[in-house]
Amino acid sequence: PRPAGFAKRHDDLGALADAARKGEPKAVRGLVVAIGPSLLRVVRRVVGPTHPDVEDLTQEAAVHVLEALPRYRGECSVLHFACRVAVLSAMNARRRHAAEKRSGCEYADLDVNVVAAPTPNPEDSAASRDAVRVARELLWTLPEPQAEVLALHCVLGFTVAEIAQSTGVAAETVRSRLRLATHALRRELLGRPA
Repeated sequence: PRPAGFAKRHDDLGALADAARKGEPKAVRGLVVAIGPSLLRVVRRVVGPTHPDVEDLTQEAAVHVLEALPRYRGECSVLHFACRVAVLSAMNARRRHAAEKRSGCEYADLDVNVVAAPTPNPEDSAASRDAVRVARELLWTLPEPQAEVLALHCVLGFTVAEIAQSTGVAAETVRSRLRLATHALRRELLGRPA
């Protein structure tokens, strides 16, 4: 059943997604080409632009979108659905990477956008880099529902209503999860004076 007040809107990718769901090769290719740049943007923002497997994770997200199409209910746009799947895929990859890092396999996790951005002084640059790192670390420690809402809201810019519609939960639940996640982020940042 669809949420109360749900109104079916026209979706430019809807017909393409329906055809891809039926297994039509041209539709599958067309859908992946259409959503590919958005998936890449999402993966880069969640795992960091210097992650060594950004392209592989984007392909993995595209495969997950195609696998999830039969469960797509049309409660949000196809692009929002695909971005949500990409967020979850990237978060799972980041958790896998964190487990590998704990076992001794590491890579340099520098944010190119923060390093390359002009800053007034080195102190601001270091603080900005640390804040990005702390925020990413926190995202992986939050319970999955809170992390998903925070990533959808902060990384993708979804509104509370869009998150509620795409996740199938009430708007108040989304607000609550977002509030809990931001409080946890604030506590973590305040706990690190540097």
